[in-house]
Amino acid sequence: MESIKLFKKFMIQHSDIVLEESKISFESTELYQDEIDEKLISIKHLKQLPNPILFDTLLYEDDKGNDWIAGIAVNPETREREYIVLILNGEPITHRFLKRCK
Repeated sequence: MESIKLFKKFMIQHSDIVLEESKISFESTELYQDEIDEKLISIKHLKQLPNPILFDTLLYEDDKGNDWIAGIAVNPETREREYIVLILNGEPITHRFLKRCK
């Protein structure tokens, strides 16, 4: 699955952690922008994303007991991954538009 591959790649780039794919939990939900907490995606960034969006949520617990979560905004029409937010133990630590990272 594309979002799992993206999560694994993003984690290596941002935390030097190699994820075991079998330990990644995955869920996808369609959300309207007013359902998304601005702590996860700022209003400024939400305005640049489709409404509604598919929101892929990936969870991973590392060997130290840290909870890593990636939220990936997927365009429901094109299925393109457009935005990612990385959360460590409940606190967002980085977020970015994916098109600008390639």
